[in-house]
Amino acid sequence: MPFALDLKGSTRVFIEFILFFWPSSDRNPFYSHVSASIQGLTTIRAYKAEGRFRHQFHVYQDEHTASWFLFLAASRWLGSRLDFMCTVFITLAAFTPLLMAEGGIS
Repeated sequence: MPFALDLKGSTRVFIEFILFFWPSSDRNPFYSHVSASIQGLTTIRAYKAEGRFRHQFHVYQDEHTASWFLFLAASRWLGSRLDFMCTVFITLAAFTPLLMAEGGIS
């Protein structure tokens, strides 16, 4: 593990699993920057490049947050539209047999 923790048993296995399958770290610049920064922390400090890495971190974080917010907004929009369509369908399915019956609703 890249950091020193005294973890035992299933907790350690879980942490290693999460670190191994970090969400698309090879394709996402935000996660790859965080991973590279953690792994090269001593080198960054030795060359006094904290400011540059901090600025780059904020740029990547802004881009990641913007795309994540867009994903959440689109998911909520789709979910509300599907809820409305299901409500209309269930209402029609419930009342159509009543309206189509011989006497109708009386």
